[in-house]
Formats: sequence, structure tokens, C-alpha cells
Amino acid sequence: MTATTSDETKQQEQSFGAFMCYIVTYFRGLESAREDRLFNDPFAEPLARKAAPKLAPIVALWANDQKTHPKHYMSVRTRYVEDAINARDPSNRQVVLLGAGLDARAFYLESLRGCHVFEIDQSEEIFAHKKAVMKELAAPLVAAKHDMLIADLTQPGWKEQLLACGFDPSVPTFWNIEGLLMYIDQELGRTILTTIDSMSAPGSEFFGDMVGHVLVKEVEVGSQAMAHGEDDPLNGIYSEIGWNLELTASLHEPATHFGREWTPMLSAKTQTPVRFDFMVGKKPATTS
Repeated sequence: MTATTSDETKQQEQSFGAFMCYIVTYFRGLESAREDRLFNDPFAEPLARKAAPKLAPIVALWANDQKTHPKHYMSVRTRYVEDAINARDPSNRQVVLLGAGLDARAFYLESLRGCHVFEIDQSEEIFAHKKAVMKELAAPLVAAKHDMLIADLTQPGWKEQLLACGFDPSVPTFWNIEGLLMYIDQELGRTILTTIDSMSAPGSEFFGDMVGHVLVKEVEVGSQAMAHGEDDPLNGIYSEIGWNLELTASLHEPATHFGREWTPMLSAKTQTPVRFDFMVGKKPATTS
């Protein structure tokens, strides 16, 4: 691959990442405005506001497609993420949000009060936008300390950046691995998890998610974006670091989540239900 091709690929990845960042935040804003909302992110709407005119037609198009319903998926996933953060062991006072984007939980999630929240994202532009909006809103932190690190998780160096910002690997940490590993090569995902394990004290926890193989192979939108999928996530790459895993939800079957009816997305070619799995993990005590 030439340098020019590599640069173009990087730009495409960053452009897609920015789009996903804004669309997820836009969905959070829509959910937060509902009377029966599953969560309340008061900063999602202002953070996504500048992109809203471009996003609204896309969301309207998706709303008319009965096969895809990303808005409902994002709402359910966000609730599972926040429940996992809220239910973590109180000793997990360090919280790391990987691929954080426009995540504003350090400003509104009460269970993060007194914590040191680290956010990592490769987009300097996204973080600059978030800082500007939060400053304009005069939004007070819930977290005791908040650091935003610009780093590419697929490249070496982010571990050292975390340490330089005061991350302490000797104390338990909660890691949010939300919407990340399905977008990158399996081996790179394995490296990220190994790095997380190397920086985590016993008792550390994580939230993680994974999509099924069919989303990578068959669904048109997915095949353009997804790089890795698993149909048995409890025995996939998350299991390789030896943490205790628990599947909290699987969205490949009709069900009710937090009072919200869920109908599985079907693949375009085979009408196969698409898997979306959520899990939590906890690092066991070191055995002698």
C-alpha cells in the first residue's frame, strides 16, 4: 500500500468515525426527548446540533425501513452500558471510555461522581467540538477529574498516554468497550484487549459488545463498515484475556428490553436475524 493510499484510507476511516459519532449522539438526543426514555443525556442534542440538518433526513429514511432500526438499537445499548457502569463495584474509581467521541457521561452520570474519567478518541476535531459545546453550556463535571486523550487505539502509544495522565494500573478500573471491536480487525482487537488486561488490577470490569458474522457478511450497511463479528461472543476474543464474562443481552430474538419491544434486524440476503450481544467482564483475583 502506498503512502497516498494509506492516507486516503485513514481519512475515510476518520470520516466514517465522525459520522458514526454524530449519528449516535443524535440518536441519544432523540431518546432523551421521549417521555418514556430509557436514559437521559441532556447534552446529546446540543452536541449533535450542528450536524442535525444533515442527519435528520438519514434518520427519517431509516425510520421508514422496517428491516433496520438503529435508533432503537442505540437506545437499548446505551441503557445497558449505563446500567453496567452504575452497577460496577464501587472500587472501580477509574473509568476509561474507549472511542469516546461525543460521550458526555462524565458530565451527567451520577455514578461517576468522584471518579477519574479518561476518554480516548482519535479525532482531535471531535474532542475540540465537545470541549467548545460544554464550555458554552457551562456544564459542570460530575466526575472528579476528566482527561481527554487523542490517540488511535489501533496503534501503539495510548497505554503510555493514559499513564502520563495519571492512570494507576494498581487500582481497579472500569473499561467501556462500546461500539469498538466490530469495526476493527480481529488481531487489532485482540491487541487492545491484551493491553487492557495488562493495565487492569484484579476486580477491574468492562462493558463490551459484539455483532454477529451475518452483519459483517450480508447486511449492506454493515459490510461497508464492520470488520469483525462473532456468533458465540462468550467464547470469542473477549474470552481470551481470562476475565469472568456474563452475557447481559442478545438482540437476535424478539424480546422486551426495559419495557421497549425489540424486533430483530434481518439480513438483506438470507433474512437471518442479526446478532447484537452485550456483555460485562470482571478480572478475577490473581491465583497463586
